[in-house]
Amino acid sequence: MYFVKLQHFIRCIVTLLCDTTYKAAVTGFHINMATKLSFYYIIVFLCLFAGQNLLSQTSKDNYSGYWENPESWSPRWDAPLTNKIDQNITINGFIKTQGDLSFQEGHLNVNDTLVIDGNLEIGEGTEIKLEANAVLIVLGSVMIKDKAKHIKLDENAYFVIGGEFMVQNGAELNEFNSKDDPPKIFIEDVIQPSEITDDDKDFASLDCKEPKFPYPHAGCTYGDFVDFESDPLYSFYETLINGDPPTITFQPEDVIVCNETDIEFTVIADNAEDYQWQVDDGGGFEDLVDDFSHTGCYTNQLRIQNVTTVKNDYLYRCKISNINDISVLSAPALLTVEASVTADAGSDANICQSSTHTLIGSSVTNGNGSYLWTHNGQGTLSGATTLTPTYTPHVSDAGKTTILMLIAQGSASCSSASDQLSIRIDEQVSGSVGPDDAICGTNYLLSGSGNGGTGIWTLGNGAGEATFLPRNDMETPKVLVSEPGEYVFKWILSNGACSDESSVTIIFKEVPNVTIEAETNICGMEQPISASLNKGTGFWQIVSGAEGAFLDKNIEKNNNKIRVKEFGTYTLAWIANLNGCSDTAYQVISFNPVPIANAGQDKELFYNRETIMDATLQNKQTGHWTIEKGFGVFENENLNTTKVTHLQIGENVLGWNVSNGLCESKSLVSVEVSDAEIPNIITPNGDGMNEYFIIKDIDNLGPIHIVIFNRWSNKVYESNNYKNEWNGRDANGNELMNDTYYYYLEFANKKVIKGYVLIQR
Repeated sequence: MYFVKLQHFIRCIVTLLCDTTYKAAVTGFHINMATKLSFYYIIVFLCLFAGQNLLSQTSKDNYSGYWENPESWSPRWDAPLTNKIDQNITINGFIKTQGDLSFQEGHLNVNDTLVIDGNLEIGEGTEIKLEANAVLIVLGSVMIKDKAKHIKLDENAYFVIGGEFMVQNGAELNEFNSKDDPPKIFIEDVIQPSEITDDDKDFASLDCKEPKFPYPHAGCTYGDFVDFESDPLYSFYETLINGDPPTITFQPEDVIVCNETDIEFTVIADNAEDYQWQVDDGGGFEDLVDDFSHTGCYTNQLRIQNVTTVKNDYLYRCKISNINDISVLSAPALLTVEASVTADAGSDANICQSSTHTLIGSSVTNGNGSYLWTHNGQGTLSGATTLTPTYTPHVSDAGKTTILMLIAQGSASCSSASDQLSIRIDEQVSGSVGPDDAICGTNYLLSGSGNGGTGIWTLGNGAGEATFLPRNDMETPKVLVSEPGEYVFKWILSNGACSDESSVTIIFKEVPNVTIEAETNICGMEQPISASLNKGTGFWQIVSGAEGAFLDKNIEKNNNKIRVKEFGTYTLAWIANLNGCSDTAYQVISFNPVPIANAGQDKELFYNRETIMDATLQNKQTGHWTIEKGFGVFENENLNTTKVTHLQIGENVLGWNVSNGLCESKSLVSVEVSDAEIPNIITPNGDGMNEYFIIKDIDNLGPIHIVIFNRWSNKVYESNNYKNEWNGRDANGNELMNDTYYYYLEFANKKVIKGYVLIQR
C-alpha cells in the first residue's frame, strides 16, 4: 500500500520535472555542466521508475480495428497491453478486443465504441468514463477488484454487460452513475453481491430498491436483456454475437425455356458458409434435395435436368447462411417453361356492317410469344399483333364472308402455329314505332314496322310487368300491363348480327276500381248500402225503381242508406272518376214485405210438462216451431196449433218462425214449468200417513235416478226409475234406523238435486 502511494507521489514529481526542469537542463539553464549531468541522471531515473504511467494511448479516430493490433493506435503502440493496464486509454474509433481486459491504475475513456470479447477486470485506482453517445460492450462479465475509483456515463452513453457484474470481497467502487434516467446500462446475468442494488447513492445506476425510472422487466434502474431487446442498440449487439449476415452480390435470374430443357440458377454472396435451394410450386417454398433431376441444391449453383411444363411458373430461391447460421434469402427467380406453340383464332361469327368485332384468340406461348393476324376483307384490323385485335368492316363487306388468320410464334423459339376463322357480315336494318300516347286502363295496341329482318317487342322499363298478346313477335300486338304508370316499349328489329331499336312511351292512367256491397233481396223498405273506391271521387245515383226512393245522406257519401215508399225492384249506381278515367258499379235491390209472427201468450205450468201451443198463420205463409231455450218435443213443429211435451222444469222459450217465401219473422213465447216437490221427512210407522218418499207429479217428470246415503256416505238404497216406492227400508227390505239420510236425484233432463230427508217413526 505504501509503495503504491509512493508511486503516486513520484508521478506528481516526475510530471513536473519531465515537463519543465528537463527543458531547463537541456537548454542551457544557468548551472554548470556537472550539475546539469547529475540533474539529468536523476530525471532519467525517476522517469524510468514512474514514467510508464505518464504514458497514454489513443485509438485512431474514425478507425475500426482490434485492440491487439499496433496499427489501431495513434501513435503506434508496438505491444498493446491487455492485462493490468496502468495507462490512460482513449477510444476514438471502433475497437474490439480478442479476449479479456484488466486495468490496474489505468484510466479508460471511451469516446466512440469499445467491444471486449471476454471479461473486464477493474482494479486499483481505475477510472472508466463513457463520454456522450459512447458505447462500451463487454461480452463476458465485469469484476471490480481492489479499490477502483468510479464508472461514469455521460448523456446517451451505453454500458452493456453480457455476463455478471461482480464486486469482490473487500473491493470498492466509489461511484457507478449515469446522467440518463434511466441509464443505458444493460446486464444479462446477476449482480454480486446483490446488496449493492440497494445502494441508491454510490450505485444509483444499479438501484433496485426504489428506482425513480425503472425498466419494465428488470424493475431496476438498469435493464436486463429482455429490456435490452426493445432498445435500438440491440440489433448491433446481435451482430457482434452472430457476426455479419451474408451479402448477396448476384441474385438468381428468371429463366424462359422450351419444354424438356436443362437449366441452371446461380447466386453469389459474400460471408456465405452454407447454401440451401428452395422451390415454390404454388403451395409455398420447400427445401430441395439432390436427386435424379436436381443437383447442386447445397451450392451456389442449382442444376435442373429435363424441365417440363409441369414446372411452369415455379419459383426458385436460395437460403444462404454464415458460419453462425445467420441466413438471408435470395430474390425468387421465375421459371417459365413453354410448351409447343398452338394457335386458336376462336369461333366463326356473324357481325353487323356498322359494328366493330373483337377477336378472341388464344395460344400456349404463355403470353411471351408474338402474334400476327391477317384478313382478306376490305375492313380495318387494329391490334394485329395481339391476341385480341378488332376488325371494323367496310360498307362493301355487307353480305360477304371475311377470313381472318392468327399466326403465333413462341418467344423461346419452340415452334409456331396458325389458325383461321370466318366472319359473316350482315346488312344493317332500321325500324319505327307509333307516337307516344296516354290511355285509361291497362291495355294498348302497339304498332311497329321496319325495312327488313324480324322484329320483337320488349318492355324497356315501367311501373310493372307487361304481357304481349297474342305474341311479342308481331308488329301490332296488344300489350297488357300489371299496374298503371309510365311504360317504355322497345321494337327491336334484327337481321342476323344487325339490329335496330325504337321505343315508344305509353302512359297507362289508372281507372278507379269501385264495388257495391248491399243485399239483393231486402225484407223491409230500407237498406244500408256501401261502395268501395280505391282512388278518385264518386257519387250515388238511383237509376230505376218506383218514385219516392231517397238516400239518407249526401250522394257523395259511399256509406249510405236507401229508403223506399213502395215494395219492388230498384237499380243503384256508384259512379267514380280519377284523372279523367271513370268506372261505374251497379246493384239491383228487391224490397219485399215482412210477414207478422204471433206465437201466443206466455204460459205457466205447475208440475205439468206438456201443453198446447196456438200461434197465428196467414195465407201463403209457412211456419215452424223451434226450441230457443229449455227442452220440449212438438207433435208437429210445422203446425201453428200443436202439442209440446217433455218440457223441462223451469223456463222454456219456444219460437214460432213465419216465412212468406222471401222474408221471415219470429215470435217468442215463454212456458214456465214449476220444479218437483221433494219431502224432507217421512214417518213410516204404519199409520198410513207420510209412509213413502213422495215426489209430486212424478209421472210427468220422466225417469228419475235416486240414491240414498246414510250419514257415513254408505249407499243404502238406489233406483234407476223411481216411482215413489221408498218407505225407509234398505235395498234388502230392512228398516233403517231413525236418522238423517241424504238423497241424490238425477232427472231425465240431466238436472241433479241433492238434499236430506229425516226418517222418524
